[in-house]
Amino acid sequence: MKYIINIIKSILILIVLLILYPYLICPIYKFPEYKIFTGNKLYNPYNQNNNYKWYKINLHAHTNAWYGITNGENISDSVISKYKHLNFDIIGISDYMKINKFLSNNKHYIPVYEHGYGFNKVHQLSINAKKVVWYDFILFFNTHQKQFIINQVKENSDIVALNHPRHKNAYSPQDLKKLANYDCFEALNRSWFSIALWDSILSAGHYVPLIANDDCHDISVFDVGTNYTLVNAKSDKREDIISALKKGSTIGIDICMSNNETFKTKLLKINALPHIKKIVTSNNSITIITDTIISEFKFIGQNGKVKKIINNTDSATYELIDDDTYIRTEITASSGSKLYLNPVYKYNKNIPVELNSEVDIYKTIMYRIALFVLFGIIIFFVFRKKFRK
Repeated sequence: MKYIINIIKSILILIVLLILYPYLICPIYKFPEYKIFTGNKLYNPYNQNNNYKWYKINLHAHTNAWYGITNGENISDSVISKYKHLNFDIIGISDYMKINKFLSNNKHYIPVYEHGYGFNKVHQLSINAKKVVWYDFILFFNTHQKQFIINQVKENSDIVALNHPRHKNAYSPQDLKKLANYDCFEALNRSWFSIALWDSILSAGHYVPLIANDDCHDISVFDVGTNYTLVNAKSDKREDIISALKKGSTIGIDICMSNNETFKTKLLKINALPHIKKIVTSNNSITIITDTIISEFKFIGQNGKVKKIINNTDSATYELIDDDTYIRTEITASSGSKLYLNPVYKYNKNIPVELNSEVDIYKTIMYRIALFVLFGIIIFFVFRKKFRK
């Protein structure tokens, strides 16, 4: 009986060590101090060749994976079929901790997966992923641990997006003002909108483009094609899509749907969305021109403050004043559907380079010594009777 108990204790110790191991190897970081956008020039992420096309993409959707342990209700073929029915150009299946290769022979295939299996739902979307990163923090996260995971995922993918940041308060405004080395922010998610958090990032002078996704877990009317990203790219080649996502040549879409509407209605609403003809900056102003009358243009600036609203027109201009650091635009169509644009922001001679966090070597050593002591205490109390003999 004692032999069995010792085996159980050893197994428990092993499990504890596996859970705590990421906490041990995680360093302590010196986070960069971001400053608000300032300058006499405007960065316009949409300032590109007029011949570029808009591509409709969704990169966050789930299928039945890991024998049903994770949350995904459908097979890959069914999910792809539904998105094709809605005329999507690029469809990514982002199973948890698994790169789905169902479309790997398709020229539009972009390998993606959703990283994260801890209790706090601190998840990242790995876009153009090379391999799955298995590190995660199961019990709790602090800002240093979030930065560590972002860095690990980024080493093995071209783009890291923070998924559903507001879900379970996965990323606080304080986190987002410090974290670096991620490329996109999932401000629009079918279940979780994180627009206020996005404004907190932009207000700290940290330019992170938005991305919009369904986070589809089944193929009901609401799960598919409600939130997605329009990407303005040179072509539908993978490298051009990735480049456009990083630059922020994207628009987040929120299709207004009620409970009793069908896929047919959704397709009609998608097809009826206004098309952006121009997004131009001149001197200290931004002008947006569409192909139809818009119910509302809303210009939003520092700390999410609404600066100007223009109704019932097919073009709108906003003149930035001295207090403006950035201006982003929300466009509401007559159907109630909305388009969310990335901001234009102020800068001086050179476009600001995103800073990365540095490891604080001294604090990291002290932190790891403290954890080693803690591990020793845990092992001593589990096996204290054996040590006394």
